[in-house]
Amino acid sequence: MTTGWQRTPFAWQVQAQTKVLEGWMRSANYRALIAACPGAGKTRFAVQLADDQLRLGKIELVLVVVPTINIQKQWIDELEAFGIKATADASNESLRWRRDKQHTMREDKNAIVITYAQLARDADLFAELVRRHPTLLIADEIHHADDDEKFGQAIEKVRDGVVHSLALSGTPFNSEGGALALCESVDVIDQDTGRPMRSTVATYSYGYGEAIVAQVCRTAEFVKVEGTGRATYRSLTDNSLYQRLLKTMRKTDPIGLLLDPKGEYIGQCIREALTALARMRAAGDRRAAMLVVARDTKHGNLMVEAIERIIQERPEWAQFTNIQAIYNDSEKAHARIKALNGDNTDIVVSVRMISEGVDIKRLRVGLYATDTSTRMFFIQFVGRFVRTDDRLDNLQHAVVVFPAHPDLLKYTLEIEKMILASQIKLVPDDTTGPPPGTKSELIGVETSADASGLIYRGQESERGSAIIDAMRKKSSVFISMPDSLVLQAANDLGIGTGMSGTTAEPKPINWTDRNHNLAKQIVRYLRSNGESDQELFKRVNGRANAHVGIHKMDGMTPDAVLQKRHAFLQDQLRRILNEINPDMFQQ
Repeated sequence: MTTGWQRTPFAWQVQAQTKVLEGWMRSANYRALIAACPGAGKTRFAVQLADDQLRLGKIELVLVVVPTINIQKQWIDELEAFGIKATADASNESLRWRRDKQHTMREDKNAIVITYAQLARDADLFAELVRRHPTLLIADEIHHADDDEKFGQAIEKVRDGVVHSLALSGTPFNSEGGALALCESVDVIDQDTGRPMRSTVATYSYGYGEAIVAQVCRTAEFVKVEGTGRATYRSLTDNSLYQRLLKTMRKTDPIGLLLDPKGEYIGQCIREALTALARMRAAGDRRAAMLVVARDTKHGNLMVEAIERIIQERPEWAQFTNIQAIYNDSEKAHARIKALNGDNTDIVVSVRMISEGVDIKRLRVGLYATDTSTRMFFIQFVGRFVRTDDRLDNLQHAVVVFPAHPDLLKYTLEIEKMILASQIKLVPDDTTGPPPGTKSELIGVETSADASGLIYRGQESERGSAIIDAMRKKSSVFISMPDSLVLQAANDLGIGTGMSGTTAEPKPINWTDRNHNLAKQIVRYLRSNGESDQELFKRVNGRANAHVGIHKMDGMTPDAVLQKRHAFLQDQLRRILNEINPDMFQQ
């Protein structure tokens, strides 16, 4: 069923798996929670555990619930690296059709990855899915599922029917202090507020300090930037003007006003971050990059302009010419984020989408330019910089520049205690002198950088050019079409296969894409033949679906069905082209 992705697991992952399996043996209803710091490898741990359960026949389906589409796609990559057939395209509509029309709801998929929002739209549907198929439920970033909210209620409804459940989080709490769904919890008193709150009980916890000792995570510097400002207001009652002095160190002051990209304060924050990045480049890490988190899209665009302006000030900053702004609504946002690991981007500006669950391993400098001051968000942001980097030596570190707001300072000190403890453990027994001090705002977090991503350029060969020319000579239909579409048509029709000129390993066939391509070509050819029905595309696909007995083609349709559907469309395309030019396929 699966092939398994071979890598020696970290020691903590082995220990955590033992704890989880012990809990599941004691009770099928055991609520397993892994609370490991961001960057420790929670996703890899969970996929390995799921792979083992599939191999042993304990389950036949893994249902993964995640907060965002970007994290959803990362899970697909990880699952497929283990050889697990996974999909992120199981829409509620397609699952309802399968629930009503056939016994299986998973087809040939062993893993379905959905978002909390999709789950909450129809929790009963997924409860039926796990009832029909023995399932391991994995809830990633479980802090999004407060059990008093719709996400938490939905996931609890599904949990009742699964074989086992596993919750994951680097920040296993929510900002309101409520209990988390899928987690065991106890009543405690918040030391800061004195209010009662619920605290999760983890099956296995793995903190920053432990991760640094094991060289799973690396240390970094926290650089606080203090500042002041004056805000001018106009009274709505008498139209008078007045000013208010703002300070970063004053908790009651709206720090967002100090984050004006045109102001001197944020300019100094940018200079601190650029200085750190330049030093890392000078020290030999030519691929070190920076992440800036902004307040919103408008603020992010202004931050890009401010950075472009400030890099003109010093010669060593002039190298940072590749600046990208990536937001949730950016075109191909996930692909752009994934490409950051292997491209030459110097600085990335975003809002929230790279703050959680995103693994860009070469980030080494962070600039926290937002007024979001919750512990959860800040720690998740820091988590973007903790990944170990196999390219670098053990002295690598990262730098996080942040406004010196009291809440943020408190969070950095919490992490600094973990780091200080780990540094003391690392001091050799014969070392004399005091342990590392705590004067600076320095702490350990790090990212690693993988060169990844193959650029596929298709079949570029003399043989390919010859086929394109031959296709155009055979039929005028191809004259106005781009080369890539002509070559695709030849491939789909089985003309001139086995081209020479490439030594690369062939890309796995994406039968869904091939079906889409054929349907588009049929529509194009029929329209060129005088067909103008607006429902043409729907009708072509409807006939293909009816031929293979499915409601619609989607991400869960088995490859065998897709191949049969493709053969039907291929036959239809041959018929159409023969009508245009009966001699086209004659020798």
